[in-house]
Amino acid sequence: MNIHEIILLSATSALPMQNVDGSMPPGWNGPYHQPETPVRNTAHWLITFLKAYEITSDKRFKTAATRCTEYLLSDEARPLNATFLHRDIPRKDKCNGLIGQAWTIEALITAGEKLRIKKCKELAQDVFLMHPFDERCGLWKRVDIDGKVLTFDFVFNHQLWFAACAAMINNPEANERVLGFMDAFNWNMKMDKTGLLRHFVFSPCRLQTRLYGTLIKIYLKNKGKEHVQALEEGYQSFNLYAFSLLKKFAPQHLFWTSAEFILTLKHIQLSAYRSKLENNKYGAPYNPVGFENAFAIHTFSEYFKGKNFLPSDWLSWQIKKHFDFETGLMVRNTEDPVTLSARVYEATRLPNIEFHM
Repeated sequence: MNIHEIILLSATSALPMQNVDGSMPPGWNGPYHQPETPVRNTAHWLITFLKAYEITSDKRFKTAATRCTEYLLSDEARPLNATFLHRDIPRKDKCNGLIGQAWTIEALITAGEKLRIKKCKELAQDVFLMHPFDERCGLWKRVDIDGKVLTFDFVFNHQLWFAACAAMINNPEANERVLGFMDAFNWNMKMDKTGLLRHFVFSPCRLQTRLYGTLIKIYLKNKGKEHVQALEEGYQSFNLYAFSLLKKFAPQHLFWTSAEFILTLKHIQLSAYRSKLENNKYGAPYNPVGFENAFAIHTFSEYFKGKNFLPSDWLSWQIKKHFDFETGLMVRNTEDPVTLSARVYEATRLPNIEFHM
């Protein structure tokens, strides 16, 4: 079995799921149970369809990807000509913070390059530049679908993924901001002594961020240490995947040789790490940890020695737990089979690795 077979099975099974308007079925944000619009999963499937077309030259996949692109460019996906509509939930922004916009930018850049649709890159760039970047803090603020500027997004993986996807735009202004974000890792990125990354940013640079930091601490206390650690363990690989994308953007950045970054890689080599993922709803049932760790190990291979730290090992682990060969989709053992199926796209950046079932 190899990863291209999994991608092709998934893409083929997803073709009949596409709606007349080009959109793909929405999920509910995994364990958070927050109903989403089709924008997120359409973006994910767009990338998978393009990879399937690259592998096979089957025009069905190119057509499906084109239709996904048309949906993302439509008024339904961006009804107020500002950011993309990802959810409509009371007391929540409609943009899904920075992460929703990051996923859409990622898909548009990929479509622009593979389908040669100039408008895709232009729109991705415009939406990115709507988001104010505070150079002193090294953080972005959220922008809702009506263009209203909101507060900073204090979830670290949101900031990290927004930077990683912005780096794909590859223009001077975007590049400068991404590098500014990376240069601020030393105060915005926190971890414990084992290299487990903290979920939230505790920036010391402005009154607003310090006040919000106090609210976060209250939230963490109310949720309890066990819940927070499960959350952070489940997102470790998601963060490492985004770091892997940034490595391609800035391969010589000093951060990659820092003790802090190396410690984050060592965390997923701990024997306790995988055991903590076994029943973690934020791990493989939502974040496809097996794909994410495989990509991180592939990207930073010099830090992973020995047969116990092979990308194929993690791929096998993810597929055994969650892939259903009858449906051809990643729908087993998950609270949100629609979203987990769409997240097979994270495997598209891997080489065609062989693994055992």
